Amino acid sequence: MKNNVYVMQQAQAARQQSGLRGAQMLRRIAWLAVAVGIFLFIWNVNDFNSENLGLMVSIGCLIAGMNIFLLSTVFSLLHTESGER
Repeated sequence: MKNNVYVMQQAQAARQQSGLRGAQMLRRIAWLAVAVGIFLFIWNVNDFNSENLGLMVSIGCLIAGMNIFLLSTVFSLLHTESGER
């Protein structure tokens, strides 16, 4: 019986670690999206109108980066909560 509990605890710890690694990877992707968005924004800000594709893509990257940050935070919180039960 103790052996089964130990195996279940090890499996739960492995799931939690993989979830936290996934959250870290999402955070890195979010930083990349924000950096690309800032670079494109600085590169294309001189022609500020709605027909400037580079500017629109940069704004989209900035918004996407913030959404990915939010998802990484939710992802890490879900995995830490499941580990406390």
